[in-house]
Amino acid sequence: MKIKYVILEREDLVRHELENMLWIHKVFECAGEFSDIIKASDFIEENRVDVVFADYATGDARHSGDASFMCNFWAQRFPDMMTILYSRDQMDVYTALRQGCFDFFTIPVNPEELLRVVNRIRYQFELLQYKVQSRNRILLIKTKTGYQLIERDSILFVERMNRKNRLITANGEEIILANYTMDELENLLSVCGFYRCYQSFIVNLEKVTSIHVNGEKKVYTLQFDGYDGEIILSREKYAHILDVLKEKYAKVSL
Repeated sequence: MKIKYVILEREDLVRHELENMLWIHKVFECAGEFSDIIKASDFIEENRVDVVFADYATGDARHSGDASFMCNFWAQRFPDMMTILYSRDQMDVYTALRQGCFDFFTIPVNPEELLRVVNRIRYQFELLQYKVQSRNRILLIKTKTGYQLIERDSILFVERMNRKNRLITANGEEIILANYTMDELENLLSVCGFYRCYQSFIVNLEKVTSIHVNGEKKVYTLQFDGYDGEIILSREKYAHILDVLKEKYAKVSL
């Protein structure tokens, strides 16, 4: 899962430099760019944002205060969101950290200093993902006959078939889900370690045991332990799912 970030910066040159340096690390995805604090806050209210990179001086003291002021608000409103402030003045770091800033760096951006910040972000993000997955160990799902509690680890995949969504478990049980679109299921399950590998399939990544590639037919499939069938993997998502599996589940990659 990519770390989604927002940049709050008025100067195009600074914003482009920061974007390019974050792109190098391959774990970030830009969710939005803003020069106005209020517009950035409105976006954060409506969308998933893991990190905000903000110029310390951004803002108008007559209306919104500077970014350190908003940092304090965001720390209370979105406790899991990390706000990273930067400034040309190293002396701003004290106020920034006191206001709830997760980390701070100076500009022009020093690659080594940014790497330190990025490593902290990645570590914190992984801890938060572990917390979310632990909290979502048991899922409450709506079925055609009511509601059912089910352990996340017992689910292999969700399939859209004949205009119905069916959930397949490790013991072969089939549960018909009610009143969900695949997009809704993807949003709900992605925070629990599930991945939409094809238009009609959402799989539990922890249960994937192998990826099969048929070079002649150009077909990609996923296999699960104890399940005889195969799940179609989109060719466009083949490289991405490999990266996800390597980063999250494979301790050794040969």
